[in-house]
Amino acid sequence: MLLELVRKAAEAQPGVRRGLFLDIEGHRNSAGGYDHDMMELQTGFILGYLAPWLSEIHLPLLKGKKAVCPGQREDVPHEVSFLPGGESKDRETTLHAEASRSGQPIYDADSGDYLLPDGSRRTRFDPDEPERKS
Repeated sequence: MLLELVRKAAEAQPGVRRGLFLDIEGHRNSAGGYDHDMMELQTGFILGYLAPWLSEIHLPLLKGKKAVCPGQREDVPHEVSFLPGGESKDRETTLHAEASRSGQPIYDADSGDYLLPDGSRRTRFDPDEPERKS
């Protein structure tokens, strides 16, 4: 849903700065912090994956501060795939196969890297950053 909102905004007004403001009600753990799903949404998906297509991000996790994202991209993907995290012997192969199939970089929230369709990894998705092979 968030990816679709950002993509539609980019299509409707290309080149215009986009900001995401997220408010979360509930989703608390017994210690009073955000539950696992809301932490993953804010850190892994929004800050880790969606940030390149936004100019700024406002999240409860940032406690009133905003994340400023330099170099907003316009090529918002049409789909996102969620694959299981954690350790498995086939995980790296599965991630590379999905990146190759979709033709899109895959954000690996466990490592913080992007896996590109050619099999290389980058610490952030920036076309000008040098590649590093796995």
